[in-house]
Amino acid sequence: MKQQIQFCDQALVDLAFMFHSCKEDPTPWNDRLNASLLDFSVHSLDCVNVYLDAARKEKQVQDVWNIICLRAGAYLGEVIRRNGRADCWHWLDYENACKVSPDFAKYPKGISTCAVLHHGRGGLCFPLGKIAKYLENGSEDNARFFAEVIIAKWKEAYPA
Repeated sequence: MKQQIQFCDQALVDLAFMFHSCKEDPTPWNDRLNASLLDFSVHSLDCVNVYLDAARKEKQVQDVWNIICLRAGAYLGEVIRRNGRADCWHWLDYENACKVSPDFAKYPKGISTCAVLHHGRGGLCFPLGKIAKYLENGSEDNARFFAEVIIAKWKEAYPA
C-alpha cells in the first residue's frame, strides 16, 4: 500500500508572509527589511540577503535563529515555487519528506530539515537550510543565487 503524502504548502505560505508583514509578532530586526520590495520575485531576494547580512551580526541572533530560518526560509522557498511553477513544487515536513525519499532520513531532524521543497518529478531542496547557512557563513550562501540555480535547473530539466 502506497503511503499518503501530505503537503504543508499553506503553513509555509503563512510563514513567508510573516517574514515581512506580521505586525503582532514581527520578524526580529524587521526595520532592516524593506517589506515593500518583497513581492516574491527572484530579485526581491537581494533584500533578503541585505536583511540576513544585518541579522547575522546581531549579538542575539542565536536567540531568534529559528524564527529567522523559518520565516526567511519560507519566503525563499515561496520565491522558488512561484517562479519555478508552483504546481510542481510542494512543501513537505520532515516525516513526509522521509516517505517521498527514504534517504532523507539520513539528515538529522532540525531547523534546516523541518520543511523542504519537493519537486513533483523527484528531488528536494532545502530553503530553510540555505538561510541557516547564510546566517552561519554570510554572503557566500546567497539566497538569490540559490533560487536562480534551483529554478533554472528544474526549468531546463522539465520545461513547461
